[in-house]
Amino acid sequence: QYKIEQNSTVYAKVEFNDKNACFSVSTININAEYLPAIVLKEAKLEKCSYDSSASVEFDLREAIPQLFNQTDNVLPLSQLVVEFFRYETNANARDLSDLVPTLFIAPKSLGSLWVRFTDPQTNCYSVKEIFLQTYLPPKTTLQTIIACDRDFDGFNEVNLMDYKDILVLNFEPYFIYNFFLSKEQANDLANGKPILNPENYKFNEASKIIYLRVESIAGCFSVTPVQLVEGPKIQLQQNGPFTINDI
Repeated sequence: QYKIEQNSTVYAKVEFNDKNACFSVSTININAEYLPAIVLKEAKLEKCSYDSSASVEFDLREAIPQLFNQTDNVLPLSQLVVEFFRYETNANARDLSDLVPTLFIAPKSLGSLWVRFTDPQTNCYSVKEIFLQTYLPPKTTLQTIIACDRDFDGFNEVNLMDYKDILVLNFEPYFIYNFFLSKEQANDLANGKPILNPENYKFNEASKIIYLRVESIAGCFSVTPVQLVEGPKIQLQQNGPFTINDI
């Protein structure tokens, strides 16, 4: 194999096996026209599984918008043949014995597949990896949070986000937390209205139950009740007002 630039000149020497024989040299001018490349990017598919021991079905076609951006390519997507393989070497060789269906049930241990985009008119192709990630819903635990009326305005105040690590047993920094006033709201992914200011939540009841929805990825969630309890008030011997003398 000889790598050439777009315009190159090479020379061919032709001679008999006898070293003392005559020979001829010819010039070969090469004017190469490169075929358009198929530009791909890596993709990642994420799924939720409520059973840690079960396999998960992926629709591999959902990865195509991540893999192929038409603005990066001359060839239209409609002209290309898209196939999926378990291994990179088989994708490059187009080993059809390793071909997997677009609706693919992935074993728990499988972390990625390979996709091949081929232009059938030229047989030019590109191969890229698709990462498969399965998430479990977070494991939550029932907790009681004590809140205090710090400014004596009749409302107990609490930063709910301070308790993320004790409300979830398998805490991960990428988890998504939202608090709701009812269980129905917490389970309503489409229309549930979360508490808008969980960092400074106020309530004036002695005891109150709200609900936490925590998601590992969007739509993969657990809901748990959170009990808020009014903390004990400090009883002063005198209610004031007090006068503080200069010292």
